[in-house]
Amino acid sequence: MKPSAYSYVRFSSPEQAKGDSLRRQSAGASKWADKNGYQIVEVLEDRGISAFRGKNTTKGRLGEFLALVKAKKIYPGSALIVESLDRFSRQQVSEVLPDFLNIINAGIRIVTLMDGREYTKDSLDRDTYDLFGSLSIMARAHEESQRKGERVAEAWEEKRRKARVENSEKLTDRVPTWLDSKRDEAGRRYFEPNKHVKIVARIFEETANGYGRRMIAKRLNAEGRWSFKSKKPWQPSSIAKILTGRAVLGEYQPHKRNRKGKRLPDGPAIQGYYPSVIDEDLWQRANAGMRRRRTDAAGRPHAEAANLIRSIARCTCGARMMFVNKGKPPRGGRYYLCSNAARSGGCALTRLWKCELVEKALFRRLDMAVLEQTIIGGAEPTKQSARDYDLLIQDLVRKQKRVVDFLADSKDNEDDPVFDSKIKELRAEIAAAERDRDLAAKAELSRANLPETRSFWAEARAFARRLDSASGEERLNLRRLIIQRIRTVFVEVRFSAHSIAIVVELPGKPTEMPVGPMTWMRTIESKIEEKTQRYFICDKIYTDDPEHAARMGREPYKPGAGSFLYPMDRLPEAG
Repeated sequence: MKPSAYSYVRFSSPEQAKGDSLRRQSAGASKWADKNGYQIVEVLEDRGISAFRGKNTTKGRLGEFLALVKAKKIYPGSALIVESLDRFSRQQVSEVLPDFLNIINAGIRIVTLMDGREYTKDSLDRDTYDLFGSLSIMARAHEESQRKGERVAEAWEEKRRKARVENSEKLTDRVPTWLDSKRDEAGRRYFEPNKHVKIVARIFEETANGYGRRMIAKRLNAEGRWSFKSKKPWQPSSIAKILTGRAVLGEYQPHKRNRKGKRLPDGPAIQGYYPSVIDEDLWQRANAGMRRRRTDAAGRPHAEAANLIRSIARCTCGARMMFVNKGKPPRGGRYYLCSNAARSGGCALTRLWKCELVEKALFRRLDMAVLEQTIIGGAEPTKQSARDYDLLIQDLVRKQKRVVDFLADSKDNEDDPVFDSKIKELRAEIAAAERDRDLAAKAELSRANLPETRSFWAEARAFARRLDSASGEERLNLRRLIIQRIRTVFVEVRFSAHSIAIVVELPGKPTEMPVGPMTWMRTIESKIEEKTQRYFICDKIYTDDPEHAARMGREPYKPGAGSFLYPMDRLPEAG
């Protein structure tokens, strides 16, 4: 029986598959095996996988082979055939040598076709220079890849620099699927929207109007409108990728890879690089809606539409308010109950709040005049923006480059501790600024947006006015739209024993505080999240508390006799 041979074939780029690389490597392995009495039992192919950072040993077929060697599932006397050692690896010698020796020490022969050499345990023990020769080949392969990588990186660095200059040539023909790359008469690239922009706009519009990713994908697929690139049914993940990306606004975020091959953003995004296909307002509304849906992804559509404040209804004890459906009136009804009290968890709020009462209070509060009174006195920013930090980082990087360039040009200062200290100081400042930039960006994404709040507040009010005359599917859709906007405007709807309050996030620290005889109705709250101070206003929209009734000069609340609701623009003064 012939000993087994394994042919390892690798090339770095998919384009090489179109050439002769695969045939040449496979044919060479077969020729060697026939000549030396081996039988090729498996061809290990790593197509389009680089060996410079060892990806072929971690995610490729070579990695699988190494695992089999380690598990002693490859018989001694077998052979691994490669065209040359640079197909095996282009890592640094210290990184590739252990894998090389593990194969040899397992009794497996490594054959390199390019130079006709065979490496075995006996040959390396007998001729040390054989090992030195293999080390030299490995080192040369790494150096070649490193030089090539540096040249490519420098070329892309120059392209990215030019891309930041207005009207400069575009980096590449690769564009989002709703754009086409074309050339003008001078041969310069330009990008033009294609027929897919209508679907992109529709995805954003439907998300802003309360539809989730799965529902949007389902609707598009039902109409036979397949995904742009694969021409297959839409997946929710593809919808999410379009919604969260900023390319639709014309932004392009350059990236570069660090020494470990990790892809990292390279400076701030380039504005106006692509043609914009939607506006900023629509992008913000769609993403705000998507964030709200994440906190409440489960549940049946009809059940969700029944509960307008699902996921934002909270008891003062901190527990969520359960939505309880006891059937149709008059014996039944829909209520809110503290989940902690329902399971005897220590909360005394056992009151069942009628859903109809809660919705009536909310709808009466959805008024633009009320909003302007609620967002009192404007707000001032609490921190620098992410854009401010980006500018600071750019300035620090320029300073660092000047120091490094000065040292490179001056041999006298190479070992100067002052310059070493300055470089370390700048690196620390850059790292701190990058951390603060990431925190600021995260805070901006979650921070209240006043124009957005105004818009959603008004839309929820308009939809609520249409509810009484709507029926069936139209009513269900209106409630879905109201839910989406309420969850964007209100952070929380808070229940106590005798009152309901809405909690609205302010875009910053309020410049005025509540004053006057009705101050007890409205309070300011603050908390720190991700090192960012956030401010909220808690505003009562309903109360039947006897003490509050006395403050307002009204008769105490009597069960069965109704209660009092008061919109903010008609609050009575205390007598």
